[in-house]
Formats: sequence, C-alpha cells, structure tokens
Amino acid sequence: MAINMMCTNSSCVNYWEDNCMKNINEERIEINAEGMCETFEVGISPIYRGQEAMNSESANSLATMGDINSGAAQEK
Repeated sequence: MAINMMCTNSSCVNYWEDNCMKNINEERIEINAEGMCETFEVGISPIYRGQEAMNSESANSLATMGDINSGAAQEK
C-alpha cells in the first residue's frame, strides 16, 4: 500500500506534480536518517516528454487561432 508522500525535488526522474512515482507505483523508496531520499535519480520524468513542444509558439498559435469546430486557422 502506497503512503501519500509529497516530493518537491523536480530534478529527480521520479518526480511528477509533487508526487514520487516510485511511491505511486508502490516501489521501494529508501529514506536516510536525515530524511533525504536515497533512491534519488537525476533527470526529468518521462511523463513531461513533449511538454516543450506544447509550450512552443507554433503550438500555442495553433491552439488559440484555430476554428474550434474544424481546427482550421481563422482569418485575422
């Protein structure tokens, strides 16, 4: 059974939206006597892949300028 554990270390590959994915997946997490995570892995969660493209200017312009029904760009 997973214990609700909040994480704020976004530079860990297991971090996603203030959660530890190892905890959510009920995998073993090692915490030392000082409360530091021993199973920390440097990286960015694969869940965030593609976010850069979603944040790009072209993606934003398509999302905000398109016709909601057809997806075609509207005239300015």
